[in-house]
Amino acid sequence: MRLFAQPSRQMRMRGSYAFTARMELAGRIMQSPGKELFALLEEEVAKNPLLYWKHPQKTLFHELPFRKCSFSEHIAAQIRDGLSTNEQPLAWDLWEELDERGYCGRPLDKWSSSHLAVRKKMLLFDPLGVASISLQECLLAQLQVAEGKSILRQLIAHHFDDLLHQRFSQLSKKLRRKAHLLRKEVQEGLWQLHTKPKEAFEETQNAPLFPDVIVSPFGEIAIDPAIPPLYLKALHPRSCAARAWESSAGHLEKSLQKRLSLLNRLTQFLLQKQKGFFKFNEPLTSLTVKETALALDVHPATLRRILANKSLSFEGEIFPMHTFFSREARYASQQKTLRLIEKIIRSESQKNPLSDTEITYLLAKKGCYLARRTVTKYRQRLKIPKKLQRREVF
Repeated sequence: MRLFAQPSRQMRMRGSYAFTARMELAGRIMQSPGKELFALLEEEVAKNPLLYWKHPQKTLFHELPFRKCSFSEHIAAQIRDGLSTNEQPLAWDLWEELDERGYCGRPLDKWSSSHLAVRKKMLLFDPLGVASISLQECLLAQLQVAEGKSILRQLIAHHFDDLLHQRFSQLSKKLRRKAHLLRKEVQEGLWQLHTKPKEAFEETQNAPLFPDVIVSPFGEIAIDPAIPPLYLKALHPRSCAARAWESSAGHLEKSLQKRLSLLNRLTQFLLQKQKGFFKFNEPLTSLTVKETALALDVHPATLRRILANKSLSFEGEIFPMHTFFSREARYASQQKTLRLIEKIIRSESQKNPLSDTEITYLLAKKGCYLARRTVTKYRQRLKIPKKLQRREVF
């Protein structure tokens, strides 16, 4: 009889399952945003008697309630986020004139041309047709973004009075369509539209946002500020169960430290790489996940996991962390390059304009490295003529 028998298949499977469960827990800790992480830690505290919160009642997740977003607040948020700083004062004037239907309660001839230009943009806010002056305009705003429905759009735009009075016999002659088919198409199309933007808006409960990272104007970083620290009790004498609980708590602590360290290093890297954005309010520079993962010496998959559903707070605004790596950042970088090319061309000599090759050289001196054909493409996008034509223009 052997004293040390080989472990059974069931025992080997249990060991593999325990290892996989720990890996899954570490992945969830790395990937979860603040509120989900807090719920996960609450589960672990309930399962492990060695873990406890020192002041659980003081956590922000318990203090801040859900709040409802009203129609006015919903429109105001779109004004702040979707319009430029020059357009916002004009939009606030229009916002104050919205009536109980969501229409503009002031005649168009009382507004300036600048107000009317901003109002056209507000018509495409959610819900569609906000700040409309009439039912006809409200319906057309909704059909502007709808696919198909060309007949309905034509009826509302050019035969609205006949449509209101359901004169389908006359409309069928004008459009050369059968009256019963036209009526059916109109009924199906109008059923999907709303007549009052405010009634189309449903008040929703917005959960409070808890940033995972807070950056102060002085560059100080706070990671998971809404989560209170966990503490470990000491048990004497140690039993087998206590050692298992202690091992589980140690693994949890190691996973939390890894999350804290990676978020801290990532934030420091972003502060350095996006220095113009954080210090001088400049556009975001182009940045890829692969480049960042290489700089932080982590796998790109690990970095994507830590970026998932995370947010960063800076000067009162909350940014999703993927924003610093998304197409928006590359678009902002491209816009910055376009403005730089335009500035170089505007400051050139009128008698001897710069060629695209010379512009490429000047951009490289400013730290912006582009191919000559890329400079040509950007110049054409700016609708700036080539060297010989600019000499004739000036």
